[in-house]
Parts: sequence; C-alpha cells; structure tokens
Amino acid sequence: MVHNTLSRNMDSQTAVQLITARLEETRDVYQATLKNPDLLKTIALITEKVTSALRNNRRVVVFGNGGSAADAQHFAAELVGGFANHHRR
Repeated sequence: MVHNTLSRNMDSQTAVQLITARLEETRDVYQATLKNPDLLKTIALITEKVTSALRNNRRVVVFGNGGSAADAQHFAAELVGGFANHHRR
C-alpha cells in the first residue's frame, strides 16, 4: 500500500502527511502494547523460550505466507546475524 501511494507523483506536503500518519500508527501500536500486561507477559515468555532454545543449541523455526514470510526471513536473519556479529546490539 505504501509503495503504491509513494509511486504516485505527490508534493512534499502530501509525503510528510503520509509519513506522519504511518509514524502515528506505529506509535499507537507501541502504546497499546505497553498498556496490555497480558501481551507483555506473552512477549517475555516467547523471548525466554527463543533465548533458551538458542542457548541449548536447539532450533527456532519461523515461517509465514506472503508478507509474513518476509517477516519470518528477516527475523531469522537477525538471529543469525546477531550470533555472527556479537558486537551488534
């Protein structure tokens, strides 16, 4: 959706409005997450499980379909890259 919107000719004011809207959406997601203790506990549990698996030479399997597959691939690359480059954090 963003690509189609950006591919049109638009003035800088319209571009700024689009960027602002996307950043506000992201902020709203973060704020909603911070206000949801159950979700925060779930995120912490998943973090503990993934960390434990990696520390114990176990596998972490991630997958998706379409855009979610790209997210899964990116997540896996971050895990691998993080271990290959210990100085990155």
